[in-house]
Amino acid sequence: MPPGNRALTTHLTTLAIALRARYQRTGDQADLDAAIDASKRAVAASPADDPDQAGRLFNLGGVIIARYDRERDPADLTAALDSWRLAGLQRTGTPESRLKASWRD
Repeated sequence: MPPGNRALTTHLTTLAIALRARYQRTGDQADLDAAIDASKRAVAASPADDPDQAGRLFNLGGVIIARYDRERDPADLTAALDSWRLAGLQRTGTPESRLKASWRD
């Protein structure tokens, strides 16, 4: 599927959510890393004006902060905060998704 394909971004987002849920049950670091990868790919594949981009960026920040909680790498904390900031700035996002992302910042 080409970048910008709505089905691709939806599938990648769903995959990231499922992998994070499995990580939370099993503690398997590979699932968390795969969730981060899928979430990053979903963000990258989304067009700039996609109204769901704020939610994808919010989710990306969530999986990255989960890795920060485990590894305590300051780069992960910075990446999560940056993702939430970008989510809050998305003009095409719903007010709810933008406020939720800004609250995490």
